[in-house]
Amino acid sequence: MRELKLQILGLNGPWRSWRPDIRLIGTAHLRKALEGGHGAILWVTETAFSTLIVKMALHNAGYEACQLSRPGHGFSTSSFGVRYLNPLWTSVENRFIAERILIIGEYATEAMEVLRARIASNRIVIITVAPQAHKFAEVPFLHTQIRLPTGPVRLARTTDAVLLPVFSVAKENGGFEVSIQEPLHPTGGEAGDESIATAYAKRLEPFVLEYPDQWNGWHSLMSGMQPG
Repeated sequence: MRELKLQILGLNGPWRSWRPDIRLIGTAHLRKALEGGHGAILWVTETAFSTLIVKMALHNAGYEACQLSRPGHGFSTSSFGVRYLNPLWTSVENRFIAERILIIGEYATEAMEVLRARIASNRIVIITVAPQAHKFAEVPFLHTQIRLPTGPVRLARTTDAVLLPVFSVAKENGGFEVSIQEPLHPTGGEAGDESIATAYAKRLEPFVLEYPDQWNGWHSLMSGMQPG
């Protein structure tokens, strides 16, 4: 996290010239989704560097995406941080996206309406797999259970948008890799939010086992851990 903050602060400096080596793979899945005409939702797994690197990778590849966000995104969730510090963070990220759609207040109703309009225009929407949500599905994960937000799943189902999981990692050579994976589909022939969440959890498992130090979901997992 400290390195990510240094990256953000560095891009706020007068040089603004950090150009990391980022490999973006899986763009064929994104192109196919957009060819369908119903938009694409990139469901981004939160890792140590995902918040910036994913946006940079898409921008470098010529894609303009809309990001669902909250005012507390950035350095701090305090009133002071939201007003004075977080704009330093989001101003950097905003260079690499077309639009930031904010959830203001407790409920995301207005933000979801904007997202639906963007999806109807066949746009790309970025939503992070985050613990801040009102509804969850609890599904098997490793030897326990994981709670996953169902809002993005429901948004995809009700708009016919393609839901694409995205994983990003820092490599040993100092570069980064962003992987757009194939669309999520219900598991076991069952429809519904929980089945899609289960499909995502199955994709997440091998990633977490290979890069346990880069996944940001351990705290949420441990706090809600139940025997599997």
